Amino acid sequence: MPGMQGIEVLQKIRHDMGDITTPIIMLTALGQDDIMQKAKEQGVTDFIVKGKVSPNDIIVKIKSLLNNK
Repeated sequence: MPGMQGIEVLQKIRHDMGDITTPIIMLTALGQDDIMQKAKEQGVTDFIVKGKVSPNDIIVKIKSLLNNK
């Protein structure tokens, strides 16, 4: 992402919007444990690691989160 990392975007969303309950799914190419842990601490609900899921997996994950809301 040009100019800003995903964690920075997440921090800005949380700062600007306050205590939101909207699920956030982070799309990442990295899948590194330390980055994923930091994102969880910032309120990420779930992750999609590029190249490790099919389009159908993404749809199932999103539907599941929406049904639990």
